[in-house]
Amino acid sequence: MQSSCLQLLGYTRDQLLTKHLTDIITPEDLTEKPLNFNRVLSGESVTVERNFKTKEKREVMVEINVSKLDNDLLLGIAHDITKIKEAEKQKLKRLHLLEILYSATQRFSESLNLEQVAYEVTRTCVENLGASLAWIGRAEVDGTVTVLYQYPNDHPYPKNINVRWDDTPEGQGPTGIAIRTGVPQIVEDIASYPKFEPWRMKALIESGFFTAAAFPLTTRGRTFGALNIYSDKKGFF
Repeated sequence: MQSSCLQLLGYTRDQLLTKHLTDIITPEDLTEKPLNFNRVLSGESVTVERNFKTKEKREVMVEINVSKLDNDLLLGIAHDITKIKEAEKQKLKRLHLLEILYSATQRFSESLNLEQVAYEVTRTCVENLGASLAWIGRAEVDGTVTVLYQYPNDHPYPKNINVRWDDTPEGQGPTGIAIRTGVPQIVEDIASYPKFEPWRMKALIESGFFTAAAFPLTTRGRTFGALNIYSDKKGFF
């Protein structure tokens, strides 16, 4: 038994040897995701994921790779993937919320109270989605993008940048592309994204943003602006 596995579960080796599988693995995992020992015994390496119960009754997600050794013993190597799974879960929740927000923004131009809708959408991006900043920009006929609403209201970034949606360098970022193409744009790494050069210093150094996204706002088949979201967390989108 790996010492790291013992440390993860909180048991000593002797304590763990007295436990039944149902003491350390949740019943749901034992019934829903059984380990196929026949595949292992035939020489195949099998990887499964299990929810383990620690000595303190806390659940941790563990990935186990099981293989057969030459002396017919089985070797199991376990990795704690709790943080990875939690990050994936949080990302799915954010994507689900983004879908809801995106649907809301499509009705933006039809609302009788544009300011209230814009406030709720940008506020939700920050307070519920966990973003650092959200702002809504309108595409002007001269190729510029005007900031209509933002949350937080006092964040200096939107008013200190020049964003366009034409063929100029300032129009090649996620906002400009989203407006021109009508397709959502996600920048997973502001530091390395080549087209973010006009705003990289203000976004990365001055504001601490690592990721960004722009979602086109359309009405009657025409894109009139974009919802822009920024985060100080890597891998946010």
